[in-house]
Amino acid sequence: MAGRRNPEALNSAPTKHLFYESPHKLCIGNLPWSTKLEELRNLFSQFGVVDSARVLYDRRGGKNPTYAFLSFSSAAERDAALSMNGTVKAH
Repeated sequence: MAGRRNPEALNSAPTKHLFYESPHKLCIGNLPWSTKLEELRNLFSQFGVVDSARVLYDRRGGKNPTYAFLSFSSAAERDAALSMNGTVKAH
């Protein structure tokens, strides 16, 4: 059986992951590769309700940049989170 492909997997529809994103979003870049979703959510929850958070790893280019998207419940919460711009250092 080694080397055989799974015909069910080849013919099945791709899995779709739906994320709710409010209109109050931030894109956060230059994150360390070791960034964990829950750590990021916990860090930014001090500014308000984080409706959704995604951490993305770009493996192209050899430098492996990591970035995240956070959605907040309101523009005021998003703007408060912007106050962290450039202040968080990798540990």
